[in-house]
Amino acid sequence: MPEPKKWWKDAVVYQIYPAGFKDSDGDGHGDIKGIISKLDYIKNIGVDTLWICPMYDSPQLRKGIDGFRIDAVNMYSKPPNFPDAPILDKPKEYQWPGNYYCNGPRIHELLREMNFIFKKYNAMTVGELPGTPDPAMIHKYISSAEHQLDMVFQFDLMYVGFDKTNKFGTRPHNFTLPTVKRAIKAPQHLTADSDAWTTSFTEHHDSSRSISRFASDAMGWLGVNAAKQDRDEWSVLEMWRRMLTLRRKYRELFMRGHFKIYDEENLDSFMFEKAHGDQKALVVFNFSNREVKFLKPKVVDGSLELLVASMVDTKIV
Repeated sequence: MPEPKKWWKDAVVYQIYPAGFKDSDGDGHGDIKGIISKLDYIKNIGVDTLWICPMYDSPQLRKGIDGFRIDAVNMYSKPPNFPDAPILDKPKEYQWPGNYYCNGPRIHELLREMNFIFKKYNAMTVGELPGTPDPAMIHKYISSAEHQLDMVFQFDLMYVGFDKTNKFGTRPHNFTLPTVKRAIKAPQHLTADSDAWTTSFTEHHDSSRSISRFASDAMGWLGVNAAKQDRDEWSVLEMWRRMLTLRRKYRELFMRGHFKIYDEENLDSFMFEKAHGDQKALVVFNFSNREVKFLKPKVVDGSLELLVASMVDTKIV
């Protein structure tokens, strides 16, 4: 008997830091009433779930909490003999100990105990999973048969460009686009034809903005005005609305379709396919600062229909 669909597999989640989101009473701090005042705006983007963090006890939200994001979820168990980290970078005083503070001997036992409580309330769980490059190890955390977590934030993309022993020693753009492609591909293949589910994300509070890391940061953060973008057909806000509309329209294709990269070693463009049943979508990004001619892969059959684009004059020829 197939497993019933979970609500969170189809959800579009909007993360809010309450203290910095919306101040309703003028005291300089965001609050719950401020969030409530923006619910219509958030819904209009295409969002159906709020992720509020940190979350404290509140009579307004007590009955509406359906999931938990769990910080550093693989760090709750350590080797009892506290071994020294291996010497990977001799000139440095401190060495990378990730193999010893992540994925300890009792971690899966502890997560199953937590899961026993969460499942009583049908609560979704998503955990941070740093320092875990082995796909088989990741799958053990998110396999439904293991009864541990529903999803994880896997850090392949966040680690692109990081110094091997000190992430803060990273230099901007010290990687090529194929490295980014492989990092994005890694979690996609975790869930193909399996009983697992995971996440795709491009930004994280411990890393700089994705547009700064992977593209040209031409649009300053403080220069973004949601009210102006709401009236601009080609704004970032409107782009998100169009993409989320497509996500709902082709739900099975984009959420459960198989992921395949074309021309993986191309240094300028990123092209991938999502396929589900008789539906296929081809997604193409230009990561260069110049115009790049699009060439349809020979293995892609039939004509193409343009569903969404970020540039006004985009066309298929």
